[in-house]
Amino acid sequence: MLLAKPVPVSISGIKNLGGSYNAVLVDTAGDRFVLIGITEDQAFSLQMGLYGMKYFRPLTHDLFITALDSMGWKVSKVVITSLRDNVFYSNIYFSKGKRSFILDARPSDALCLAARAGCPVLVEEEVLDKYMEDFKRMLENMMWGEEEGEIGI
Repeated sequence: MLLAKPVPVSISGIKNLGGSYNAVLVDTAGDRFVLIGITEDQAFSLQMGLYGMKYFRPLTHDLFITALDSMGWKVSKVVITSLRDNVFYSNIYFSKGKRSFILDARPSDALCLAARAGCPVLVEEEVLDKYMEDFKRMLENMMWGEEEGEIGI
């Protein structure tokens, strides 16, 4: 069985939907997306990273990137790996020459680091497919007056 490759996405921004902040990841082919719920302070940090802005004091994600840089490591990519029980999971890939390692991380932190590192962000194909199915089902339920569902945001 061939495994699907992770799909490249762009962090297209942050949306405040009903008082909840969401990082918006869009499939580079443009036909699918994922909304990942984040806190207000994570939204602020992600926005700063996306626009290359610096706060007057280093934020946690800035500090982490500075520490990595000082040791010669870099964030090489971020992959949103799964969606289970309405919770997203991700891995951050680090590299230094021929050496590398992977850490499990909250997607919000992984995205904040990716924005600062300028590295690729990918989402597993199954995660995109499941999210879009759940999102369409939620919209259909809303149209027909049924209870709202949750879709991992």
